[in-house]
Amino acid sequence: MKKELVIYGVSVGINRGAILILMPFLLHIFTVQDFGLYSYVQLLFQLGSPIVSLNVIIAMSREGADHPSKALYIYNNFLLTLLFITMGLAAFCYLLTLVNVEFIYVWILLLAGVEAWHNMLLSYYRAAEKNWIFLFFSILKTLGLLLVFSILYWQVPNASLNYYLLIQFIWSLVIGFLFHIGINKRTEAKDVISLKESITSSLVLIPHTLSLWIIASAGRFFLKELWGNYELGVYSKVFNVAMILMIVNSGIGIALPQQIIKNYKQWIVGSIRSSFFKYYSVVAIILYFLLIVGIWFDNNYFQLYNIDFYKNGFNFLLIYVGFYLLGFYYVYSNILFALRKNKILALITTVTAVLSVMLNYILILNFKMLGASVSVVTTYLIYYFLTFFYTLKYEKQFKKSKSEIYIVLAVTSALFLLTWLFGAAIN
Repeated sequence: MKKELVIYGVSVGINRGAILILMPFLLHIFTVQDFGLYSYVQLLFQLGSPIVSLNVIIAMSREGADHPSKALYIYNNFLLTLLFITMGLAAFCYLLTLVNVEFIYVWILLLAGVEAWHNMLLSYYRAAEKNWIFLFFSILKTLGLLLVFSILYWQVPNASLNYYLLIQFIWSLVIGFLFHIGINKRTEAKDVISLKESITSSLVLIPHTLSLWIIASAGRFFLKELWGNYELGVYSKVFNVAMILMIVNSGIGIALPQQIIKNYKQWIVGSIRSSFFKYYSVVAIILYFLLIVGIWFDNNYFQLYNIDFYKNGFNFLLIYVGFYLLGFYYVYSNILFALRKNKILALITTVTAVLSVMLNYILILNFKMLGASVSVVTTYLIYYFLTFFYTLKYEKQFKKSKSEIYIVLAVTSALFLLTWLFGAAIN
């Protein structure tokens, strides 16, 4: 598990955290407003890719666990469908721009389609246990994007945001094509499965995926619509740095499902689960300390990220605590998944999404960035308690549950204390 956690965590972290890796350069070439819009586009297309692809990645993962060639069969037979869906949605959105819809939503749909293609490729490589290709793909994609952006900035210093999104789209197509031609696309008769049945079973989780999309994007959407792109840009800087913890969470989210299914009893009685939460919490505290020190040093000496900890430290803390709670959610939700409680998971996510929209609108309307930050931690706290409650309800042998609540309280208190002490020290 450790090897998988490291490789997949770093890979997914690089892929989804590209905005953070590129952030010093992006803040140099963009205004705060354009940076906010750019990070908004990145968030929406990454979260929207499962919806555009009808959650086909879940079908590939499930069938690929039996044999990689079955994942390849789905890839070969669904790729053209993905193209039609993406182009159809993008064309429809383009028509809406003639009314009053911003053009960035066209880019979001096009990039979501390419991202879905990338995720299908990576699902096959993961099923084939080609871990290092998985990692190489993520590194090449991110470093290549930095290179092509640098070339564009050198050639056209005043290029608009749309030009950068066009270059990103073209580079994403190139990367997808390079790894696509590296796949042996031949499948045998024994690998033929019912594509309709596989995708239908994945479609059940579309409401769950859509709700996740709403939860993750509601704060930035309301900041943008209620207070403008500048407020969105400042918030995005703080949010993106806090997302470093999501590198750890991404590895957990990928490696955990199979581990819980294989070692279900040990996870339920608490022997593995308890150790996991302790290690995860220690990593979260150390990482938080390194981040707040790094923010202070950067703001005083380098100004690459240019985040004022005195003004935004509390926002950073609230967002980080929300991401910390998400690590616990991954464990409880995967236990429910192992129990085949998909409808319960969909219900939890839908309820949380509705509450998130309400919280974000009310709090952001009145408190701007602080409202968005409070909504993040509150939303993920609701997530945490609902998955914890239903795990207790449906798994009667679930043990050592009280100690995990104490861990959450202790770590949250420690993070608040660290923030207060560090804030007092720098003042």
